[in-house]
Amino acid sequence: MGTKLIFLADAHLCPERTERTDSLCAFLRAQRTETQAVYIIGDLFDYWTGAKQRRLPEWAGILERLGDAARGGPPVGVIGGNRDYLLDDAALAPYGLTSLGMDPRFEHDGLRFHLLHGHMQFPAPWHSRLFLRWIQ
Repeated sequence: MGTKLIFLADAHLCPERTERTDSLCAFLRAQRTETQAVYIIGDLFDYWTGAKQRRLPEWAGILERLGDAARGGPPVGVIGGNRDYLLDDAALAPYGLTSLGMDPRFEHDGLRFHLLHGHMQFPAPWHSRLFLRWIQ
């Protein structure tokens, strides 16, 4: 594994747009040797309504393809966004992907990271909570 970290956001994968899944899977496969970790900072999916959704064949197929593409490569961590805030470890772990919640902080090679999807960055925290309540 390499030392590069990759940060992506807003893939908005969905069954209706298979070319998005194709592109992300190809990208993940290409990162197997140069990359230490991949972080998807929100909106991996165009929408995610919860646990029942992963049992639908079209959505399970997307997760299977992502897991296959990530297997043998760097770990892939996913942060919840405004479209997929219900995405959790129960949905991702069976495919070798990791849910990082909505507000992960970590250190890597002496650098501190705090990752947030854009909807969490409002001038005041109550704006963010109001926005989340509105979209939910």
